[in-house]
Amino acid sequence: MKVACIRDITSRVFGFDGTSKDDLEVHDGSALLSPLWSILENKSLGPNECGIVKKPIQHSLDDRFGTATLFKYATFAITN
Repeated sequence: MKVACIRDITSRVFGFDGTSKDDLEVHDGSALLSPLWSILENKSLGPNECGIVKKPIQHSLDDRFGTATLFKYATFAITN
């Protein structure tokens, strides 16, 4: 597996109540994918392609303790 560390993009964010936060990481809680992976995935789906932003759901079960974990996050293809 190839992994790259990329500095997260930051932006100033304003709340509905008038508060603001500086330098909030906009991709916090998401994953960046290889553009090749996204292209191949979309080509395999034919007319049902889903673009470059996806929201997968993964489920994991620990059979030793019987606990479950649900992962829901956004993925973005790295583009220019």
